[in-house]
Amino acid sequence: MRELRKIQQHHAALLDHFIHEALFTGNTKQVRWFHAGKEQSVKNVRSFNRLLSTVVQEAYPSAPIFRNELIQPGKGLINGLHRSEGPLRPRL
Repeated sequence: MRELRKIQQHHAALLDHFIHEALFTGNTKQVRWFHAGKEQSVKNVRSFNRLLSTVVQEAYPSAPIFRNELIQPGKGLINGLHRSEGPLRPRL
């Protein structure tokens, strides 16, 4: 069983490598993306992220929207909590 898991992990890592190579080296002819039965145009990282956002929003319409600015270092809510002297800051 352990050997099968290692083989699966190897193939998943290899697939991930090929997808990233095709997407991020400009060689988009090797990978074709489909959503809702139609081929989607993915020309760069931005269009790929836009497609992923659309797919996830359609698959999970009731999921909360997570805004990245809340976790960026030096900005937003998380930084405010780290600097806070109020009740949200854990006592060490």
